[in-house]
Amino acid sequence: MGLRQLRPLRRLLGPLADNDVECAVFIRGMFREDNTFYSRVPQYLGAFNQFIVQQWINIPEVYGAADVRAASDVFNLFGQAGRRERISFLSIDHDWDLWSKDLVCIGGHFKTDRVFEVCAKSLVHYRHPDTFASPDGGRTFTVHGSTDYGLVLKATHPATHKKCLVIMGLGALGTEAAAHYFLKKATMLGRLYGPDDFALLVEVDVNHGRESAGLCWFNPVPSLLRRVRHPLHWFLELRDPGPH
Repeated sequence: MGLRQLRPLRRLLGPLADNDVECAVFIRGMFREDNTFYSRVPQYLGAFNQFIVQQWINIPEVYGAADVRAASDVFNLFGQAGRRERISFLSIDHDWDLWSKDLVCIGGHFKTDRVFEVCAKSLVHYRHPDTFASPDGGRTFTVHGSTDYGLVLKATHPATHKKCLVIMGLGALGTEAAAHYFLKKATMLGRLYGPDDFALLVEVDVNHGRESAGLCWFNPVPSLLRRVRHPLHWFLELRDPGPH
């Protein structure tokens, strides 16, 4: 990545791109009461397209595929910015009120709810279980038909000043779509928002995959100076969907 792209990316991520700063990651784990999971494996002695079911025991929890793909996109972006160390996965059950580290939340869960409650009231609201809303309630985004919504939120804890990055959807594809959009548009967002906090929503059709995600709302409007310095990004990427 060239310096012209790296600089806005690192400004956007701030301490999340710094190898010398601890970064905590929160992803919802899923479990079965019997700690047993199953997977399909090839039937090597039979036809190449035949499978058998294999049992896996003593596995306390697993992560959903959509959340893992979203996390992969976020870590890809961190790697581009130079972050490769001091990333730890923490427990939603035990560390839900930890604010001493910069953090990333993938998907919707209790830690994500806490970020909305503590850090993001002026940026975006989440109405459990299926609606995002603007802070004034004037715009709402609810799952309907084949449409899902994904959120990219960057917020700051008011007391510790630690950065919180939330990538989540109302459904599984919304989470993937938000991460995919963030990965592809991070440099643009860095130029328009710099180190400032923001929230943006993408709309995605479940029949067309995460690549079909398009920006549908954002808050706040980038500063006038950044809009003037980067008019193409403003007019081509953000201005059309705008908050309305």
